[in-house]
Amino acid sequence: MRLLGFIIISSIMVFSACKQQNRSHYFCDAENLTKDKSKFLTGGIEFGGGSGISSLESYKGKYSCLLDENQKYGMEKKIENLIPGEIITVSVYKKTKNDQGYLVISAENQKSFLRRERFSFSGKDKNGWEKITFGIQLPKNLNKNKLPYLTVYVSLFDPVHSLSSENKEQVFFDNLRIERQEQIKDTVINSSSNGTNLKELNIQLGDLDYKRLSEMRDSAIYQGVISKECKKFLNGFLSYNNKTLPIKIRLKGDWIDHVVGKKWSFRIKVKQGQTFNGLKEFSVQSPETRDFLNEWMFHKICEKEDILTTRYNFYTLKINGYNLGVYALEEHFTKHLLEAKERREGPILKFNEEGFWECNRYNKANNEGAKKPVYESSTIMPFKPKKTLQTERLKNQFLIAQNLMLKYKLGEPNPNQYLDINSFAKAYALMSSLNTKHSFIWHNQRFYYNPIISRIELIVFDCFEGSGESTYREHVLYGTESWNVKPEFYCIMSVFDDLVFKKKYIFYLKFYC
Repeated sequence: MRLLGFIIISSIMVFSACKQQNRSHYFCDAENLTKDKSKFLTGGIEFGGGSGISSLESYKGKYSCLLDENQKYGMEKKIENLIPGEIITVSVYKKTKNDQGYLVISAENQKSFLRRERFSFSGKDKNGWEKITFGIQLPKNLNKNKLPYLTVYVSLFDPVHSLSSENKEQVFFDNLRIERQEQIKDTVINSSSNGTNLKELNIQLGDLDYKRLSEMRDSAIYQGVISKECKKFLNGFLSYNNKTLPIKIRLKGDWIDHVVGKKWSFRIKVKQGQTFNGLKEFSVQSPETRDFLNEWMFHKICEKEDILTTRYNFYTLKINGYNLGVYALEEHFTKHLLEAKERREGPILKFNEEGFWECNRYNKANNEGAKKPVYESSTIMPFKPKKTLQTERLKNQFLIAQNLMLKYKLGEPNPNQYLDINSFAKAYALMSSLNTKHSFIWHNQRFYYNPIISRIELIVFDCFEGSGESTYREHVLYGTESWNVKPEFYCIMSVFDDLVFKKKYIFYLKFYC
């Protein structure tokens, strides 16, 4: 009887463990179907899209899921009983000729939780299969009424944009995997090796400050943008090479791709007159947000060509002992940037973009797409405004620079009178050659007023907005007449109306190509 009781108890424990495993792990190998052949069936778990089963290709086994003009959606699983703060990681193998086909996580009527990817980070194997993988972290203050479930599925086309009726691409998907992991504990110590030779940064926050940081992150997720209210600085410490520096830290970025996963982006200021490797202020973010090595490579070319840009490198990052892996570190806009590039100190300027993000937040909250004149109404402002306006020399330089930059904004003729034409032409040509459209957008542009020549230089940064983004979009500059573009693109295109600029641009374009 004792043996029988032990067997029964053991069986219950095993059953419970399997049940728990099934709740936290889902896998679809596309090998079997339900009796009505409408769904895939793997390990007793059903997945939608069974009508797409195909024996033409497979990553493993005999079958996969085929998407084409007749079947636009494939393997699908609804994830219910969501847990606040949990991390959901998804992956699938894909085979296609023209990079079509997406892996998607979405939530009904919650655009902020939609994430999709169609590029792998590891390339294709010898048979043409590639693994797409990414993850999201749910808010710790999860509202289950607004977000009762998530849906994971594969799609022939980008769910954000409309489907082309002429799309005849065939895409095969296989081995869909979904894993659910409990939220990162605030004080978890993970001392495992990061598998790289990169130097390590350690950030330590108090429990209350980390909680406030998480709350601001959750608020940004629900808003759909990282608003000004979600960018409040908190106190902490940065440890590096056995040295500890006092810092202020906040969330960084505009769109929520900077906080949707477990690798959030941060802006850091070093306090008490100290610097980190010569940097007073800098950002750390997932390399994915800037297309991995592409952004780093672009910065290195700019340095070689004496085009103003921010310093950019890679480190591993730990926050409160938790290893978050590889991060990209990028310099912010201070006088240290200018000194490193052997430029005389002068104002660094930008267009005020607060109205742009306020409009985006309003449109998302009210499900509207109203277009407001946010570019036309944007003011020209300096970085470090308090220091700039309280220092007589910098204030006078800013007033001159503001006037020159206004001429650029309005696209006034003879740009050689207010722009450093040679520097602009080099930057434009290099950005065109490497198709960095993101850096041309008006609210991403940064400028330096060179007091020696009294002209404006472009500071190139934020060139790529995401993984694989540069490989499938239209080319940056393609001959559009400056009078036939939207106001926010007019300043960018109007310089091509000037023959001096155009000749220099073509010279450098040929040189870089």
